Amino acid sequence: YNTPIIFTTSREVNEDFKAGFQIGNSDYVRKPYRIMEVLLRIDSLLSKQVSEIKPDITFQIGNYSFLEKEQTLMFECEKIHLNNYETAVLTLLCKHRNTYITREELIKQVWGETQTGLKAASLNNILSRLKKYLAKDKQVQIVSVIKLGVKLEVKE
Repeated sequence: YNTPIIFTTSREVNEDFKAGFQIGNSDYVRKPYRIMEVLLRIDSLLSKQVSEIKPDITFQIGNYSFLEKEQTLMFECEKIHLNNYETAVLTLLCKHRNTYITREELIKQVWGETQTGLKAASLNNILSRLKKYLAKDKQVQIVSVIKLGVKLEVKE
């Protein structure tokens, strides 16, 4: 199990302190302590645990493999490293594979912007780069249609 543990103690022996940290996924607070300190340490341990649990989702896109967590697009032996925005856009396109997602929805989900016009050029640049990255497999393409949106089309 990977349950977080916080030790609270008034013991001052270094060996005890060391033993507490060797368990892993733990923290150590000496008495007297403030409740706020304990709460912050709990939040810290839980946030670390959540980030470690995130699985490495792999999408198969024709002959490409897209490893979301590693931000890597692989084709045969070639690795293409994607930036955060390219990864976010490609992830959404993979999740909506072969169906259109509006540009506005992409911008809202990737940038959190409600004024979608502000990021339209950025989205166009990212889509252009993704099209270039995916160009080696003729079964895969990113299709843009005015008023419909964008889709990742994968012919099986």
